[in-house]
Amino acid sequence: MRPVVKVTIESVGALRRPEGRRGFAVLLGCALAWSAGCSRTADDAAPRELIDAGWRNYRLGEFKTAAGEFERAVERLPPGQPLRVQAAFGLATTLNLRLPVADQDRDAAAALYAEVLRADPDGELAPWSALALARMEHLAPVGAEPDYAAVREAYRTRVMIPYRGHPAAQEAALYLYSTYLLTMDPADARVAREGLERFIADYPASGFRSAAHTLASRSCATLGDADARLAHALLALETMEEDPRNPFYDYAYRYWKLATIAEFETGDFATARRYYTMLIEEYPQDIRVFAARQALDRMQQVEAGLREELREASG
Repeated sequence: MRPVVKVTIESVGALRRPEGRRGFAVLLGCALAWSAGCSRTADDAAPRELIDAGWRNYRLGEFKTAAGEFERAVERLPPGQPLRVQAAFGLATTLNLRLPVADQDRDAAAALYAEVLRADPDGELAPWSALALARMEHLAPVGAEPDYAAVREAYRTRVMIPYRGHPAAQEAALYLYSTYLLTMDPADARVAREGLERFIADYPASGFRSAAHTLASRSCATLGDADARLAHALLALETMEEDPRNPFYDYAYRYWKLATIAEFETGDFATARRYYTMLIEEYPQDIRVFAARQALDRMQQVEAGLREELREASG
């Protein structure tokens, strides 16, 4: 696999997720250093140069420029040629995910993803193209309800089965099980929990472990299993991969959520105390710090009351 394909896949995978898009702030800080490479490429630039420039501009959020560079590369390459496949994938991704949303052209993007699948069905970009097409069915326009039966079928038959084990298939599995959590129906939550726990067992080294534990925790909440909910939430934090491009990720909410689940749902005061304290020490200016201090005092009073009751009972 050529290095540029690897960069392309990693870039798309990161920017598809919210934390990757927050990384734009860091990347934009590098814009001046990259100014020569991020400007519009010359009219006589080779397709390879156009593709590289397209991804640089995509990562910087310069979607109009990126689309133009990918399109020029597509126009200069014959169908089926490996570079044409890469250029088509780049243009499809830009048209599909560009901001603002009003500038997206999903019909054109879908046609380009389909071209990638036809031209190189066993290539490295095929699973990501299949996932993108399934996602288009899932992400219905505002006010419209997706056909969840069709969406689940698309994830299973287009991505998970033909590309089993591939990161795109793993990501598709998480999207699939997330659809079962929307109904708040215990039967659907049970399907999600079983599927997610099977996923975690099957792919213990997956980069999606943290997300899987997060979704499993939510399914356990619907099922009323507080102990399992807390266990999955703790593992979600433990297995979370940090984005080196975003050193300012805020864990305050996660600490607060873990602490409140531990205190109020499982009665695990030791775990609650740990995360309330971490919130106070690591985020002293957070709005929840005062409530965290109150929680520490409250638990101390509850424990003191219990000890007093035990002494009276034994006396």
